[in-house]
Amino acid sequence: MEALLAALPSIVELTSQLLGALVIVATVIAKLTKTPKDDEVVGKVRGYTLKTLRYLPTLGINPQTKSLEEAIEVAGTKMAK
Repeated sequence: MEALLAALPSIVELTSQLLGALVIVATVIAKLTKTPKDDEVVGKVRGYTLKTLRYLPTLGINPQTKSLEEAIEVAGTKMAK
């Protein structure tokens, strides 16, 4: 149990980075398609992901929140053009 608790911050950090990467890929795919419905879904998922990433540092886990947020925002603005 102690080993799991010791590894928990690393697991949460890796999970949050993977989530961020998935949101970036989903944003790119949604912008390439022509339907607005998938844009809405990806927007909602992106919002929830950013809220989660902002909350993690309050738990003492810092998954490089700022760099992940910037990457997600850059991907969204590049695809919006």
